Amino acid sequence: MPKNIFEVSENKKKQDIEKPKNINADLSQMNSQQIADFYRKQQFERRMEEGKGELQKRIKTETVIGPGGSLGIRKIEDRKNDILARKRLEIDSVADAEGRGIDEEIKDVIIALNIADIPTVASCQGHYGEESGMGAPWVEVGSPDEPEERFNGQNEIFKRIAKKYGLSFEELKRGFNPDAYWEAMKESSSQGETLEYQKWDEKNQKLFARIKNLLDEFYKDRKIDNSLKLQLEEWVGRLRIYNGGKDYKEVDQNISQGEQENHKRRLELYRQEMKKFAEFLISKFL
Repeated sequence: MPKNIFEVSENKKKQDIEKPKNINADLSQMNSQQIADFYRKQQFERRMEEGKGELQKRIKTETVIGPGGSLGIRKIEDRKNDILARKRLEIDSVADAEGRGIDEEIKDVIIALNIADIPTVASCQGHYGEESGMGAPWVEVGSPDEPEERFNGQNEIFKRIAKKYGLSFEELKRGFNPDAYWEAMKESSSQGETLEYQKWDEKNQKLFARIKNLLDEFYKDRKIDNSLKLQLEEWVGRLRIYNGGKDYKEVDQNISQGEQENHKRRLELYRQEMKKFAEFLISKFL
């Protein structure tokens, strides 16, 4: 029997906060505080087990240097979202020579390729119905800083041919007159490539090989229809990533409404595959 009231109070307090050691303990032998603790523990363990994967993802952190050199913790997901947001702002501000921005449905792929340090030079989200353009999405990549001249004396040849056809130098370079353009290219190519262009093309070939390896990795464990699978097509100084099978061609505007709707549904699948490749790149490089 306890010697004094103080000792009784301390023993009572110890019993109240002590958690049951046996998870199958007889609840009838516990006081109210012990029962509450028992159920809280079971509920916590159950939630931890059910949300283990999600919890690990959410608490994954990195250490960063804060203001004044102090250490802080910042979630990886927040950092990734910041980078993606900045890249999207950059992409939103890009326009071609005619002032048109990048197609909305291809932006995710452009962002992902840039994050993977793969420069892009042109793209299209794919079109259907009465729209003009290709019937499937594509992206062209290539090393930056392409030399102005591929062939020795190319600019002088183009200026002379442009004058012959009544075109400006820029109009001829952009192929406004195909016959004049290929006449200029044929004469230029006979002069041989410049050393600067050859060095640039070597970098391009390394870039193209890297993209091929990434696509091989992307499709390592994925089996899909060939019309959806991303393909590579090498152009002069560029590599095009595309899919679409029979729809990878200029849109036929003379097909029926029903055929246009079918094409629209296929086009959505082509775009989805492009976006899956974008997700693969972001998960790998970010």
